[in-house]
Amino acid sequence: MLDLVPAATPIRTIGVDGEDIDALAREAQGGYLVIPEIARDSDMPGYIWGEPVRRAFAARGCSLAVVLHADSVDEALGIIRENEVPDADLERLDLLVHLRSLGDDWQSPTRRVVAHVHEGGSAPRLLHRWDEAADRFDTEAKPSRI
Repeated sequence: MLDLVPAATPIRTIGVDGEDIDALAREAQGGYLVIPEIARDSDMPGYIWGEPVRRAFAARGCSLAVVLHADSVDEALGIIRENEVPDADLERLDLLVHLRSLGDDWQSPTRRVVAHVHEGGSAPRLLHRWDEAADRFDTEAKPSRI
C-alpha cells in the first residue's frame, strides 16, 4: 500500500533504515514509520516487541504502518496490547486491514485476499468484508475517520 504514496513521502522502516525508533520517527515526519513485524521473535531486522513497540506507537508527526500475524482484528489488538500500548496510542490506527493467504502453504499462497477492513484503533468498526462463498468484497459500514 505504501507503494502508492507520493514519491517524496518520507518512509522509514525499523530494521531497514536503522533501529533508533525516535530518530526514525523524526525522519518520517509527514510520512510513515513502518514496523515490519510486531513479534516476540526478534531474529529478523525490524521485528520488535515491548518497549520499542510502545515508542513507535507513541511517536507523533508521522503515520504508523504496522505488520503482525493474526487471524482477526481482535487478535491483532491483543498482540499490540500485550506490548502495553495505551489505548490512546492505539487510536492512531485509523485503518486495520486483515490480509488472508489462501492455499495449503501460507508462505506460498495460491492467492491473497483482503478479508476485512476495520476503521478505528482501540474499538474498531468493520467497514468491509470479503464474502468467500461469492468471492466479493462487501461494504458493511461507511467510514467516518478516513
